[in-house]
Amino acid sequence: MSTRRRKPLGIEVLRSAGEFAALEEEWEDLYHDSPRATPFQSWAWLYSWWEAYGEEYELRLVTVRDERGLLVSIAPLMLKYRLGLGKLLFLGTGPTDYLDVLIRERWEDQVSEVLAQALRQIDSWHVADLHQLRPGAATWDICPRWDGPQLRAWQDSFPVVDVRP
Repeated sequence: MSTRRRKPLGIEVLRSAGEFAALEEEWEDLYHDSPRATPFQSWAWLYSWWEAYGEEYELRLVTVRDERGLLVSIAPLMLKYRLGLGKLLFLGTGPTDYLDVLIRERWEDQVSEVLAQALRQIDSWHVADLHQLRPGAATWDICPRWDGPQLRAWQDSFPVVDVRP
C-alpha cells in the first residue's frame, strides 16, 4: 500500500443549463465508468428531463475532479423553493426511477467523503430530499459521512431491477 497522500479533489457547483450542456462528453465517459449507474443517470436522460421539467427548479450540479481535471463524480442536484425553504432534490425527481450520484470506479471512498463536504458549499437549501435510491446506490455511502442532521425513511414502492449501462 502506498503511503503517498492523494491530492485533494476539486469541487464545483454548476448552475446554468449551458454548463450542463457542455458536460455531455465528460458525463458520458464518467457514466460508462460508473458500475452503479443506471440509464437514469445518463446525460441524455437527465438533460432531456431538465429541458422538459426544469423551469421550476435551480440547477446545482456538483462536479468533482481529480488533480488532472478528470471528472470523477457528478451529483446531479437541483433546488426547489417552497414556502421560503429550499429543498435539494436529485435532477429527475418525479417521473424517474433510481436516482443517484455518479462516481467513477475505484473513486468511491474518496469521492463519498468529498461529496458530503460539498453539500455545505451549496447555498440556499434547508432540506435534502434524496429519494428513489436503490439499495446499492452510491448515495448510501455518502450519508454516513454527513455530520449534519438526517432522517432516513425506507420506501418500498420501487421495484429493484439490476440495470447496467
